[in-house]
Amino acid sequence: MLLASEYYRPPFPERRRWRQDLKEMRSAGLNAIYTWATWAWIEPAPGEFVFDDFDDLISETGSAGLGVIVNTIAELNPYWIHLEHPDSHHVDHRGRPVESTTLSYSPVGLVPGGCFDHPVVRELSGRFLEEIGRRYAGTDHLVAWDCWNEIRWNVQTEGHICFCPHTLRAYRSWLLDRYGDLDTLNAAWRRRHRTWEEVLPGKQPERNWTETIVFQEFLAWRTAEQLSFRAERLRAGDPDHQIVAHSVVVAPIQTRSENPWEQALSRGNDFELAGRVDAFGVSLFPAWFHKSPAETSARIEATRSAAGDRPFWVCELQGGSAKSGIGVLDPVPADLQQRWIWLSYGRGARGVSFWCWRDEVFGRESSGFGVTGNDGHAEARVEALKNTTAVLREHRGLLDAYAPDPACVAVVFEPLNHQLEWAQSGIDEQASPDSVGGYLAALERLQTPYDVVATSRLGDLSGYRVIVLPWPLVVRPAAAEALAAWVEAGGTLLVETEADAHDEHGFFRYADERPFAVRLGITGLGRRQIPHGSVSAEFDHAGVRGDLPLAGWIEPLDIPDGETLVDGPHGPLMVRRPAGAGTVIVLGTHAGRAYRAARSVGFEHLLGALLAEHGGSPALRCSMPDGEVVQWRTGRSGDARLLFVTNAGAQADVTFSGPVEWLPEGGAGRDLLTGRAVTAHRSGDEATLQVRLDAGGSHVILLPA
Repeated sequence: MLLASEYYRPPFPERRRWRQDLKEMRSAGLNAIYTWATWAWIEPAPGEFVFDDFDDLISETGSAGLGVIVNTIAELNPYWIHLEHPDSHHVDHRGRPVESTTLSYSPVGLVPGGCFDHPVVRELSGRFLEEIGRRYAGTDHLVAWDCWNEIRWNVQTEGHICFCPHTLRAYRSWLLDRYGDLDTLNAAWRRRHRTWEEVLPGKQPERNWTETIVFQEFLAWRTAEQLSFRAERLRAGDPDHQIVAHSVVVAPIQTRSENPWEQALSRGNDFELAGRVDAFGVSLFPAWFHKSPAETSARIEATRSAAGDRPFWVCELQGGSAKSGIGVLDPVPADLQQRWIWLSYGRGARGVSFWCWRDEVFGRESSGFGVTGNDGHAEARVEALKNTTAVLREHRGLLDAYAPDPACVAVVFEPLNHQLEWAQSGIDEQASPDSVGGYLAALERLQTPYDVVATSRLGDLSGYRVIVLPWPLVVRPAAAEALAAWVEAGGTLLVETEADAHDEHGFFRYADERPFAVRLGITGLGRRQIPHGSVSAEFDHAGVRGDLPLAGWIEPLDIPDGETLVDGPHGPLMVRRPAGAGTVIVLGTHAGRAYRAARSVGFEHLLGALLAEHGGSPALRCSMPDGEVVQWRTGRSGDARLLFVTNAGAQADVTFSGPVEWLPEGGAGRDLLTGRAVTAHRSGDEATLQVRLDAGGSHVILLPA
């Protein structure tokens, strides 16, 4: 398990602090630093590479007994880029060249810099990557490269980008590869273009949906291609070390970062990005953005799902109190930070790195983020780290071999739904990501393990018992076929209103023109406004009573062979029907979206009941069932079983119940973090585990073979 911290975003911290800081990191038990190698800093003049500070830092790091991960920041362009290449500016949606400026939270480097569709800019950035790769390839303590920090490119733009001639040329080339010829594009788009020059990109929301959706798809593809380019050029310089990249926009539950000019998923689709590198990661700043345990875990799980069979890392974990300007934000107590760490490892992360060791000194991030920062908790954080790293060292083999158990529940992410919504509403609406995020949060609070599956990479669905399809206005044909076949083979699909209502290019389809919905027998009477003052609909299902939250609209369902589970003001609101050997549960509103806006215990109870009825309940159950308080994951490490538990509440004695084969014959386990014995009992087919949870504590229970 890697546990590292970011150190040295040049030129800070200054050299005079390096040796002592590295010594303290090593004393705290960290095993690596994560350092920013900024193109603008390293190549201050064309062809003039200055590595002296990095040479010294990397040498000092090795002497301190630490490894190094080099984060190559090619997106911060040298100040000479536009002077040497005046035609390299991005062009915004109004046709204006974008004036690059120094990034607000870094002392060196232009953003957005030169467009990476510009052939010279692309080659120069590649030259930088090869140069640094060759320079440090032979470093004994080099752990890995991170070739793209937070997939950052569209920042400080003051307009949607990019519409320069180089990008338009790349866009039309991509369209040609996708459609084959203009006639095929015209048929799909319902156009009569005569030449490729007539085919224009969608520039902003509330224009034509088709052009806007497709241009967003191109931008996401273009980002993935740029990631491949970066990784390939680094490999040309260093073919041996692992290459990582990490995002800050978690695609299933977000569409953009802080820049209001970002198009939906312009930083890419995580499920496509992850396949371009050896490992994929995410940035997590839960205290800064006031993320609950469930929301924090959803970001981790979505990233793990995107990484697939590749390792995933938490590449930036909040080290101390955040800063975003002159002011004071929430501190980071030691126990909270420890829960984030063990939450990450329990979900399968292979590495965690803090942002950052020392408080920042530049711009809006000044005086924030440091593990050793001055928010009143630094000493406790460092002491807690020493305990954690001692456990990581003592049980290295056991923890390195750990993998969470496979999930039997999945939630579908369809990128086209994010892009359809942005084409109409821009950043003003977030119904698609909120719908996905709502279900992830509900599953977290139900303590139900799950995967996120993207329609662009569904893979084998046979291991899932229940799949949820939120805000399903678009379901691309290949995914529709895979999901329908899975249902007909015995799976249970929970699908929200208006499934398959729009095709891939945004065109609305009448009910009898929706192949996916027709195949599964999903029929409704159309969208209706939610009655004024109504926020929920009452239900009474299988002894479970509560309120089903409403959002977007309600659609009375017309499914004659179905069983009504929830009635609405205009007719059935939730209906269950057979489909082949499987089951479809249709929901005539967007409950996931409503739930993300406001937690609904009634919705949790209903979802939990449906999971239980269709084989989606977890094999392990906790007597304290609220996933905002107690979170857990379990899995195998060789022949042993590990149970990771975090407790955001008061001290409590809880019982875990699960399959008898999970618990040792001797009836005992051990908490690796506290050293306490854990009592286990077997009774028939069920086993129970008695665990004392410390207030705000983290626990790793070892159950031997």
